[in-house]
Amino acid sequence: MNINILNATRKTFFVICAFLGLGLSNTYAESTLLKNGAYKSLGIGTGYYYYGEVDENGAHIMNLDMALLNIYGNLGYVASGGFKIDFALDANIALGQYTGGILDVSDGEKDKQRLVSFMMSSFYHAEVKAGYNLLKAFLAENASLYFQAGLGYYFNRTDLLTMDRLQGYLYVPIQLEGEVALSEKWAINYMGGINVFVLGNHLSTSTKWHFSRDLDVLQDEGLGAKAYIGATYKTKNDRVNSFRLVYEYWSLADSPGVRVTKPDYKDKTGATIIRTGLYEPKNSSHILTIQYLWNF
Repeated sequence: MNINILNATRKTFFVICAFLGLGLSNTYAESTLLKNGAYKSLGIGTGYYYYGEVDENGAHIMNLDMALLNIYGNLGYVASGGFKIDFALDANIALGQYTGGILDVSDGEKDKQRLVSFMMSSFYHAEVKAGYNLLKAFLAENASLYFQAGLGYYFNRTDLLTMDRLQGYLYVPIQLEGEVALSEKWAINYMGGINVFVLGNHLSTSTKWHFSRDLDVLQDEGLGAKAYIGATYKTKNDRVNSFRLVYEYWSLADSPGVRVTKPDYKDKTGATIIRTGLYEPKNSSHILTIQYLWNF
């Protein structure tokens, strides 16, 4: 596993232990800030999105640096026995800078040039998870620690292109998520986990750029991780709202290649260049989001 993910997981574990110590030591009545029974929330957010590709030698191909806007929705239920089911959706739009090569070319020499331009992407998550509160056996009233897992799907598209470029990842999230009540008006929320990559699909409709076929391939090697830290509090009107900082990471290996031709893609002699290695390169994503949630 990636060393950075291991280090982040280790730090998350120590933070969770500290929070649990605070929660288990509280003596006041069970906090109304912790999830109990049916719950739901709506939120908005903003942040930073990075997507980058490298070739088989690790050399830079392209990257996106973008500001993002986020809309988030969540609903779930915590049973009295400590079991939880949770469903979450979000939608994101990102605007920013593309730095990379010129892909649609009529002269083989032009693919060596670099291009900086404006780009837009959109991406979405859907997750359903079930979990159990590991602290239920300790009768903790002011802290929870859920071990949870489920199924998730991440869908990404690059906009403002004359061809469609779509990516989807099916994965299994395995997480620890919990809450610690610090007082009657404040609680800490946290989560850390990995996304076990199951299967990915990449589609680039390269025929719109006059290639002989589309790049439509499956990907089966990758990994992901996600974590957040935040707080829930009571307003002056006794409403319960939250805010949090969320980080998500993805890394995917390169896809299988496809053999294509492009009639107007010629070398200096005028001969048609056959592209035998059209593929989705190795890529990584970093998504950092600040969210504000209204809980109901």
